[in-house]
Amino acid sequence: MNGNRRLTLGRGAAVAALVCLFCGLLNREVFFRSWFYGFMLWYSVSLGALAGLMTHHLSGGRWGFVTRRLMEAALTPLPMLAVAFFVFFFGTSLLREGTGYFHPVAVALRAVICFGVWIGLSAALRRRSLLQDGTGDETPTREMRAISGPGLVVYFLTVSLAMTDWVMALEPGWRSTMFPGIMIATQVLMSLSAATAGAVWLLPEGAEVERLRTAQTWMDLGKLLFAFVIFWAYVAFAQLLIVWSGNLPDESVWYLARSRGGWEWLARGVGAAAFFAPAGVLLFQAPKRNRFVLAKVAVGIWVAQAIYLFWVVMPAFYPRFHVSWMDGVVPAAIGLFWSLCFWMGWSRAPRIARNDPRIQRLGVLTS
Repeated sequence: MNGNRRLTLGRGAAVAALVCLFCGLLNREVFFRSWFYGFMLWYSVSLGALAGLMTHHLSGGRWGFVTRRLMEAALTPLPMLAVAFFVFFFGTSLLREGTGYFHPVAVALRAVICFGVWIGLSAALRRRSLLQDGTGDETPTREMRAISGPGLVVYFLTVSLAMTDWVMALEPGWRSTMFPGIMIATQVLMSLSAATAGAVWLLPEGAEVERLRTAQTWMDLGKLLFAFVIFWAYVAFAQLLIVWSGNLPDESVWYLARSRGGWEWLARGVGAAAFFAPAGVLLFQAPKRNRFVLAKVAVGIWVAQAIYLFWVVMPAFYPRFHVSWMDGVVPAAIGLFWSLCFWMGWSRAPRIARNDPRIQRLGVLTS
């Protein structure tokens, strides 16, 4: 079954490559704009998984035992995403027009460092996680925790560098110290919502899994989703409030581009879909106890954040509201590449980590 699914995804990825080639030949400028949005979309899922995984290793929460292997598999596409970024970087001049700090060589060098750090952290955690599967020694678990503390600090720093170089640089002169925090919240929400839905629909049935997929596990995941929805809304509103109160042209330009030309309607929709709707549902206990309802809410959060990223990225290219068919096709093509890499990582390890001493303390045998 796994082999057939990988074969199907592989064929889909081959078709996706041809579709991307066709789109690039048809309209190179529109293609690379859509490519960048697709890259940001799937990059956010993988980077959020890295943050979620390290948070779990530090906290040892029950919620992480059903999402851990899903998040580990979501790190597998990082080398592919690095290639996708440099396809955009060298394929268009959008990030190669700066000077000084934003000189193309400096931007490329920082990108290499960022991807190197993310891939290195991912490999270190994955290697020790698989090593723990085959031994009763607690050393790999302790090492993962030791890596995750400094790793989260490095994650915050590198994401700040990346968002400054890749997104803020698209609108020269605009800078915000809050913006990387908003993007981090988006990354965590996208990965956590995807992992929550995956824990419901991808994990196999079985006594071992069901002992972990308890009502308390779903409550914990629901509370985490609720907390990060609130945090995302808080940092997004805080940035708006700071810019509005300052009323400086260099700071206001980013919001002006996204509050006229039709983009203001999308902004209102994002506010409703990304904050009011999920917060209104997750405020109550019942949806968090029902795993199937929670999975549907998680999917809604993922879609809302994907639309939010579209609102963040695309007005830098289009002064008026614009949606091209490539904005759907190209990100979907990148998603097929991402899914193939994810499935390769997902199929190479047990669905639940084995011999983890923290799971065994919960009374669930995984050896």
